[in-house]
Amino acid sequence: MKCSPLDLIFLFRHLPYLMIMKQKAAERFLDMQIQEGIELQYMLEAYPQVHYAPLEFYYICLKGVSILDEDVISDLTQHYSWRGILIAGWLSILYPSEAFYPILDKVLPITPEPNLWIVELALAEIRKIPFKDKVLQQKFFRFRDLLHTAKYEKASVRKLPFPDLAPEEKKHTDELRSICRKEGVKAARQHMSDSPFWKLFMDPL
Repeated sequence: MKCSPLDLIFLFRHLPYLMIMKQKAAERFLDMQIQEGIELQYMLEAYPQVHYAPLEFYYICLKGVSILDEDVISDLTQHYSWRGILIAGWLSILYPSEAFYPILDKVLPITPEPNLWIVELALAEIRKIPFKDKVLQQKFFRFRDLLHTAKYEKASVRKLPFPDLAPEEKKHTDELRSICRKEGVKAARQHMSDSPFWKLFMDPL
């Protein structure tokens, strides 16, 4: 794991992955979003100064696209089960990068069958080749065009300053338990507030 989990959690809270996990359902959802985007394009163009509730899916996609890099795609595909693979595929379609290709290609064999289409489409978009369902691919082109009428700035998630989370988590958890046992809950909470390690999991980006 390379990225602070707290900086990625908004993707799982706000992206409707259950509505986009299967191709036909995702296509229907995309049709609705495209229609909203066409009708409210003038509102999209006013982002980020103006937020309008019917465009919330666009805003979440923009926030997701803004943080994309190889580490984010790697973490999503390796540490967040099929949901992470699905979200990584979706965002890679919206912001295709050659750097994402080997990461997505590697998880293709372990991707659940209902979600294969989104990884395959992401790979096709990265390589700029036709997808087997050209109608769906065109709909993503349209959605992506609408999405990018909104202004956004690239952002960066916080990166974990150690190669392996598990031993670090155990060390800091043991330390926290010791403080709680010896000095009480209040002292343990203060320790968490002051700790750079625990801030990675407590303070959102």
